[in-house]
Amino acid sequence: MEPTNDPALLQAVLDRVSNAGYEALIVNIDCRDIGHRERDYRNGFTAPPSIKPKTVLEGALRPRWALGFHHQRRHCLPQP
Repeated sequence: MEPTNDPALLQAVLDRVSNAGYEALIVNIDCRDIGHRERDYRNGFTAPPSIKPKTVLEGALRPRWALGFHHQRRHCLPQP
């Protein structure tokens, strides 16, 4: 389900869950914050990803990875 602020749509979802007999609803919220992992600091991991000379070199050495990254880029970067 896409994010929404529409109260009617949210109520429709809650009604559907209730009518299906569920007693609980778990809501997952994804945010663009990185975890504080030592390996991420050591490897220079950033979110959203930044394109640096090292990233370009890694992409040239791993073309399949670079192509996959390019196709998934819309999921990694903020939408306009």
